[in-house]
Amino acid sequence: ILDVGFQLSFSATGGILLFYRPILACFPKWGGRLFANVIWGPLAVSFAAQVTTLPLIITYFGLVSVVGIVANLVVVPLVGISAAVGLVSVFVFPFMPAVVVWLNGANWVVLKIAIGLAEIMASVPWAAFQVAQLPLYQWGMYGLCLLLILPELRQRRYRVFVLGGMLFCANYGVWQPILVPKHDLEMFVLDIGQGDAIFIRFSNGKTML
Repeated sequence: ILDVGFQLSFSATGGILLFYRPILACFPKWGGRLFANVIWGPLAVSFAAQVTTLPLIITYFGLVSVVGIVANLVVVPLVGISAAVGLVSVFVFPFMPAVVVWLNGANWVVLKIAIGLAEIMASVPWAAFQVAQLPLYQWGMYGLCLLLILPELRQRRYRVFVLGGMLFCANYGVWQPILVPKHDLEMFVLDIGQGDAIFIRFSNGKTML
């Protein structure tokens, strides 16, 4: 449960199960069923996975991926093909081991293409940008905003509780630094172009640059 890959996989799957249909309903209806299956459906899956994995990605890596939504449109179908071929290999192996060699070879090609495309998209300068870690109360507000994607929770009786929770988180964010003084040593390393500057705030309140 504490493994990052486990957390990302399950949060992405949970996001797709919860938010896929509400997000898909927000896209335009033009283009017919074919357009919906090829463009809007995969985009909705990608958005649903992104919004639920975003807190984990920022917490662990300090990054927000811009290209991830587009990359998923290409990489996810390839990974799906790879999973299907791998599953077939498991069942075929006891009866025809020689065939499995060819299946695994084909699977290697599919995965090589998927990894190559992901690396190409990740190499784009604007593919991702760094962000600071967010305090817990801001993530609480983010989670409550996500709940408003669900049509059931946009009803008036539930909306009052969600908005009340957001107000509680906002008040906590305002009053917590005032009522609970910090006693930690903080150090900020700043990129000033020609070199680095280090700002230190000591536990007694004094500072040093």
